[in-house]
Amino acid sequence: EALVVAYRERVLWALAGAAILLALTVWLALRAPRRVLRVLLPMALTTLAILAVLRAFGVELTLFHLVALILAAGLGLDYALFFDHAGDDHADQLRTLHALVVCSLTTLLVFLLLALSSIPVLRAIGTTVTIGVVGNFVLGLLIARHDVAASRVGVAHRHRRARPAPRRDVPVAGGGGTRREPRLPAHDLASRSVESLAQRWPPARAAPERIRRAGDGGARRAARACE
Repeated sequence: EALVVAYRERVLWALAGAAILLALTVWLALRAPRRVLRVLLPMALTTLAILAVLRAFGVELTLFHLVALILAAGLGLDYALFFDHAGDDHADQLRTLHALVVCSLTTLLVFLLLALSSIPVLRAIGTTVTIGVVGNFVLGLLIARHDVAASRVGVAHRHRRARPAPRRDVPVAGGGGTRREPRLPAHDLASRSVESLAQRWPPARAAPERIRRAGDGGARRAARACE
């Protein structure tokens, strides 16, 4: 009994060291804090969920539970990395999702059969990995997978901001050429037309301000109707 307890403590310390090395390796591979968090968080949460479920059902952790916990953590890391590397492309995400669904279902079937075994060793391994497969796949799908809709909205917004304003050719007064000017919205164009008419037509210059405002409002309404 003392030998088993000592070996279990050694395994726990080895798991802690392996977790640190794994986090450093993922950091060196991805070099992005958000991506590292998306990859490691599903595995960490699933590991805690496995321990919580086993303790809730009164199952004492053995060496076989710890070994199966390592296997479940490796599966979770694989799922999260595949979801992360699928990127923002919708077709790539569908292919990745299809492959992971097939792999996770076959893995779940195998270890679920082990969990139903009457042999304690096989039951311990099967139960631990079964919970890990379900938790890692669901959390990887929710956390590590990219949001395609948000990515498309961001790309469209950047393209819309980068699009140059439409321009038009304007004749140069007193000459035979033209110059390029930004195309004005319809209501600004109507306002400038009214002001130009008032400058060229003397009765309009002598008209009261309220008449000119009324004409400007009518031009705006006409421009909105044309739009």
